[in-house]
Amino acid sequence: MEFEFLQSLELQVFLFSQDRKRGFSRRAADLMISDWTQDIATGVVRIVPCDTDEVIRYALSLSRAHSAEGGHRSLDVLHLATAVHLGAKEFLSFDQRQIALAKKIGLGTPFA
Repeated sequence: MEFEFLQSLELQVFLFSQDRKRGFSRRAADLMISDWTQDIATGVVRIVPCDTDEVIRYALSLSRAHSAEGGHRSLDVLHLATAVHLGAKEFLSFDQRQIALAKKIGLGTPFA
């Protein structure tokens, strides 16, 4: 999700402003945003539209079925619901809870 990527950059700038050992500078974030924009323009990254209502309905069903027992966060569930909606077969994550849920719903997790 493009929003979470760009939001995470802004959070890192905030963290850096509070403690220079955390996050990264505004300049570094701006360079990453520029790279991201360039990657979209050149087709390295493709923004794919989806049916948001359908994704949210599926995310709600995943949440009801799995979050109370697995401790899943809302954006993690939304990412998985979006992946399924878009027909993904594999899902990459560093989050062990998200990986566990991906496996439960039938997505491959090649690096887990």
